[in-house]
Formats: sequence, C-alpha cells, structure tokens
Amino acid sequence: MIFYRYVTVPGYSRSLEYCRSRLRTLAEDTSVSKALWDSGSEWKGRSFEMFGLELPTDSELILTAFGAFFDERLPPNTAAKGSP
Repeated sequence: MIFYRYVTVPGYSRSLEYCRSRLRTLAEDTSVSKALWDSGSEWKGRSFEMFGLELPTDSELILTAFGAFFDERLPPNTAAKGSP
C-alpha cells in the first residue's frame, strides 16, 4: 500500500484505522482547520482522551504525513560523508 507510510505514526502501530480516518477528515479543507495540535478526534464513540496514549495527536499525524511526503519527493542525499 503506497499510503501506508503516510498513516503509520511511530509508536502507534495499533492505530492505523484511526490515522487513516483522521487524515481524511483533516484533508477536507485546505487550511486543516479541524486540526487540534494537542489532541485528536472522537473515535468509536469514545473521546480522544479516553484512549490515553493509544492514539497520536493531530500534530504527530500531520508531521508524519509531511515527512513521508518529502521522503518520497526529494532525491536521496548523495553528498560524501563529512560534507556539510
């Protein structure tokens, strides 16, 4: 699956379904206005807080997707070791 790296947040291996759903919700508008930097959304009828540390925050999810996008788009670093 090509989008697996976009929705797989390190440390949250059991939350793939939530991550996929939450990214879909956040992508509904171009300003990501539904994002909550220190929280997330309700999931399966339970508040985000009830999951404790089982779900990533929106910030973690967005940064993971952002990093995956650039990892995919930018060429590998071919500079010699020790070069700035």
